[in-house]
Amino acid sequence: AMEQLEPPRISYLPSRLGGEARLPSQTTKSDAVIARLDPLPVAKLGKTPQTAPAPCAARMSSGMSEPSLSELNLADAQWRATVNERRVAHEARSNSSKKMAHVRESTAKARSAFESHDYLHAVEHLSESISLCPSSDSLLRLRAKAHTRAGSLPDAIVDMQQATRLGRQSAENHLLMGRLLLKEGQMADAGSALTTAMQLDASGQRGESEYKALLGTVKTNRYYHSPNKKKLPRIFDSRVELSDPAQDTVAFNDLRPPAAPPTPTATGTTFNAISLVWELPDDDGGDEIFEVEVECSFHEVAWDEKLCGIFEGMREFTSWHKCTAAPEQCKREWSKLTSDNVYCFRVRCANSIGMSPYSAALALRTLVPEVPETTMEMPPAWLQSDYADIIKEHMDQRGVDGMEVLTEISQVLREVVSDIHLSFKMFCVLNSKDVLHVQSMQRSQFTTMIKDSGLVDELSLTGNGIDLLFQRANMDFRGDLRAKEKDAGSDGGVESMVESEFVNGLVRVAHLRFGGANGSSPSFVSLQERLEHLLSVHLIPTARLGMPTDDFLAMVKSRRTRAILNKHGKLLRHIFSNYAAADISSAEARDAADSVNLKELLFMMKEGNLIDRECTQAKIALIFTVVNLENTLKSAEQLTSEGIPTDENEADDVEDELCFAEWCDVIVRMINLKIPAEAREAEGKDFWTVLDEYLGNVLIPHFVQLVKDKKRGVGSKYVD
Repeated sequence: AMEQLEPPRISYLPSRLGGEARLPSQTTKSDAVIARLDPLPVAKLGKTPQTAPAPCAARMSSGMSEPSLSELNLADAQWRATVNERRVAHEARSNSSKKMAHVRESTAKARSAFESHDYLHAVEHLSESISLCPSSDSLLRLRAKAHTRAGSLPDAIVDMQQATRLGRQSAENHLLMGRLLLKEGQMADAGSALTTAMQLDASGQRGESEYKALLGTVKTNRYYHSPNKKKLPRIFDSRVELSDPAQDTVAFNDLRPPAAPPTPTATGTTFNAISLVWELPDDDGGDEIFEVEVECSFHEVAWDEKLCGIFEGMREFTSWHKCTAAPEQCKREWSKLTSDNVYCFRVRCANSIGMSPYSAALALRTLVPEVPETTMEMPPAWLQSDYADIIKEHMDQRGVDGMEVLTEISQVLREVVSDIHLSFKMFCVLNSKDVLHVQSMQRSQFTTMIKDSGLVDELSLTGNGIDLLFQRANMDFRGDLRAKEKDAGSDGGVESMVESEFVNGLVRVAHLRFGGANGSSPSFVSLQERLEHLLSVHLIPTARLGMPTDDFLAMVKSRRTRAILNKHGKLLRHIFSNYAAADISSAEARDAADSVNLKELLFMMKEGNLIDRECTQAKIALIFTVVNLENTLKSAEQLTSEGIPTDENEADDVEDELCFAEWCDVIVRMINLKIPAEAREAEGKDFWTVLDEYLGNVLIPHFVQLVKDKKRGVGSKYVD
């Protein structure tokens, strides 16, 4: 009956949820109520029972009073609060685990993108991780590295500023911050970050050498903003200094960039080189100047893809040289410059605060290459020809010594060696049936030269007289010894003459035509005057009619022409290389696989269908000869100024081979034959427009296709 009258027990007790046991001194009133409700020890209850057990006789006999209703309600509320707190903590742990799994997944994707150099996606994945875990300085540090690799240095610095605030005691954070500030040029802040990293890196895991190298960039004795001047760990060299602005005589905030340096001074100028010296400003801004930069602006004529045309003008200033501020470093020479060209130089310097203003610009012009006084040496064979009959006649008429007559001939010929040589070559090529084997002048060609030069005279030099002169120039009356001394190529035979015999013929023509025979005029007494008149009035002007004019040469050698050739240089070089190896007829030809001879040039012209009425084989051979001779007579300075490498020309110092630059010159002149000035004027185009269009639309595409066909076995690779 007593058990039936006992009030009902509550169904759930907080102590049975696994709550922490409390000491007797920590027991609250609610705990006492719960203890009276359930005297069983809390530690023995593993789980909360679904229903409370019925009261036992022991509890009734213990004399414990029944709890009041308010105590029961308080205990129940406390129990429910504990259950809810445990539930919230469990959900928080669950959500945190999911969030961390997401962070790990995003970070793994970022590292994968980083390894594949996809830095933009790495930044995206890391930003996602940071949004879930904003207090991680390691994630911020990793994103700063990705920003740096992606080229966004300011964003990287912002990330590292936040990372250093979160992880102030991390040497890694301050070290990376110092590196980024170095790249940004903030030397003072970089020095502060690096010295802080050294203070925190007590283990020395980075090594003293790495810190020294970094601090050497920003100068270890600069005024770094270090809030607390601390001693470095013993692992570091004690010579590394940390400066506290509060204890320095010059406050850090009072420093400024240096003043503008003085205008640089030129110490030497040649046709392709300029030497400069410069000085530091007197006002260094209160800090040591540690770097000097020299910038240059120069006049250039070059093809510009953005303009789709030739750029001609002054380029913007660009950095040409950087050095320390040491006195021995404040000078420099620049070589391989363009001759007769304008160059402007300016200087600025830097300390740890920043760069100085630029100095005033110095404008210089490189020199014009000097034309060599001597051109070609006179071959000894020119004076070794048989002049015995002419010398004897002058000795009898004038009463002079024979050596004096020979000296007169030598003095005249020595001044015009190149003109005579070119005239001989030109008249040999013109009207020749086989331009590939032109080594001597035929009788008909000698007669044509005399007539074209206006030397025929009915009183002194007729057609029959020319034949007699030709025969006499081919004869030698000095006996068998002279014949033995001659080599195989020193005699042109009965119907042709080599160059020394050609010179002998010119002397005989001058002696006969201007000697006053039969009252002919003009007439001169000395052989020297007669020969000078023949060469200066008749032969050389006639030969120069077939030569390019000075205006045309200036156009061909201009920098605009060179700019167009440079534009197409790669493909032109490809074509040149294929035809340079086309002649394998001899060992000498096979060895000259880096140059083009006349045989290979004509083979190329025929394959390209370039031989026609305007551009004959004889004209091509003449251009070949003229270009070769022109460059042979020029100095190394002239060749360099025209864009012809001197080493390339030295390898091709013979007159039967063309280097690449000479071959391009021949191509330009050939295009001028194909499209002369009259045709260009009719179309309203200048020479350089026509040159660019012909190279890009006609010549290069055609020959590139020919080379491709040869690689597939179509056509012949070699000259027949």
